[in-house]
Amino acid sequence: MNKSFFKKIIFLSITLLLVGAFPFNTIAAEDTAVCNLTNKVAELNNLKNNNEIDYIEKRDAELELGKEVLLETINCAVQEAIDLKTELIKTSIKDRGLADLKTRLSADIDQAINYYRINQGGIRDLDSLGLKKLAQKILDWRTSNYNYIAGKVANLISWTNNQELFNVAENRFAQITKITDNLESSTDKAKFTLREAENSLSEAKQINEQARTDLISFNAPEVSLDLIQKSLEKLSNVYNGFSALSEELNKILPE
Repeated sequence: MNKSFFKKIIFLSITLLLVGAFPFNTIAAEDTAVCNLTNKVAELNNLKNNNEIDYIEKRDAELELGKEVLLETINCAVQEAIDLKTELIKTSIKDRGLADLKTRLSADIDQAINYYRINQGGIRDLDSLGLKKLAQKILDWRTSNYNYIAGKVANLISWTNNQELFNVAENRFAQITKITDNLESSTDKAKFTLREAENSLSEAKQINEQARTDLISFNAPEVSLDLIQKSLEKLSNVYNGFSALSEELNKILPE
């Protein structure tokens, strides 16, 4: 989910920059299906670079097309927020602290949708300068507000979904430990590998808990995301240890 989310954020932000007449002559093509803006953005780019049209005609056409692009960009941003809230609502969260966070983030998304729709209302009446200012205003707001909310939501969903991986790892570790303890012929290598897996699992759980704590805080989403990724890296070491243990135990288990 995070990858798709960040692609949308970048796409919409660049579109806002383009409408604001900043020095961007091209726009990212990734994820354009989400917004269906490819043709209009290309048309606006071509118009900006066309020096053969009468100045007044070009100015008026560019203004009207810019309004259309900004209106559709905001429509896309609203749908993006609605989709994000849908994913959040679908995520079952039993942890009380994170459930409270889910409620708060859901309300934040509603406020974001309201913000977009309010700013969308007067676009048709704007002149060129007003359009540029509004595009920059919305871009600044996305950067300082919406991206934070959406990043928190993406991390909360990711962390929640990851808990099943931790549960499976703990259960499998308990099973392998029981088998190893019951084998008198367990090799030193098997016992060493088991201890390494245990250490990695302990570290993964500690970092996972740090990520949970950080999610509830007001830290930037990047902090939580970094902790989530580190916990999964440690958990990957656990599963690699399980694989090595299975190979070692197969050598000593009776046929």
